[in-house]
Amino acid sequence: MPDNYVTIKDIESLEEGISRLKHSGDGWGYTGMWRANQNTILIVPSTITQSEQDALLDSLCKVKPARYFVVELHPENTDLKFNVSARCHFISDEQKVCSDVIKISSVNTARVERTAGIIREHLVTGAHTDVVIANISSKLKGVLDPLILLGDRVIFDSTQINAIDIPLYLLRLAEEVIDLEWIRLSPWRGLIKNTFDIPAVLNSVNNISAIKIIEGVNHSHFPSLLIGGWILASLGLEATARTSGGFECIRHDGRIIKLEFISAPSKYSLTEVDFLFDSSAELNEIKISRKKAELCSIVA
Repeated sequence: MPDNYVTIKDIESLEEGISRLKHSGDGWGYTGMWRANQNTILIVPSTITQSEQDALLDSLCKVKPARYFVVELHPENTDLKFNVSARCHFISDEQKVCSDVIKISSVNTARVERTAGIIREHLVTGAHTDVVIANISSKLKGVLDPLILLGDRVIFDSTQINAIDIPLYLLRLAEEVIDLEWIRLSPWRGLIKNTFDIPAVLNSVNNISAIKIIEGVNHSHFPSLLIGGWILASLGLEATARTSGGFECIRHDGRIIKLEFISAPSKYSLTEVDFLFDSSAELNEIKISRKKAELCSIVA
């Protein structure tokens, strides 16, 4: 039988495991995993170790109890493997919340559609479904469509993805996309916004001549690109040309402003954002920087 067909054996194997797990929890007096009110599909590549996968799943179950479908991508040709288990965490001295975990292993590119069919049969009916992508390569773009289309939203971390076309692919495919790095950058956006609320800074917005973003060497470029794109959108700038170190941007009045990315030794992916002003401004420079894991703003 072709790899993309859902078999009776597939369904029976999972039904048996879920039933056994459910009955093993009877009498606990806790909130059981069979009461999960949402679904989460976690897609992990073969490059992630078992310990890394367990740590990720454990963290997710603590903050987001659900019925989890762990799809383990692997190029091997053995048939699909199923494992049903539970992860439980105490939320008080007397109450435990459990997530049932359905792991589907040996999912190669030919078995993605079959895997999506199996998951569809076992989703909590009428519940919200998230698709969490741990890390995927550009080679899988398009192949994972059946899995991604099962979700109401897609959650990923752009710092784990090396190709910029993956986020763009997800944005085209999913109704709602959440980038965890964008959330982590919220303190940067908040401090920049608060700094520009200062009257002297606000009065000098039209005098910005250049923007420099300092990023750590050997780190993901996505944090810098995300914060740079947000700054351009906030200031009404449009990137019109690529330069050796960044972009040439144009303002609504035709003025050219340079956006430059500079790499420097640092343990952080994003270390500093500088705004430079021309001679007619009330100030010369603004530095938003990370010092000892804290953000600070310097207006000079």
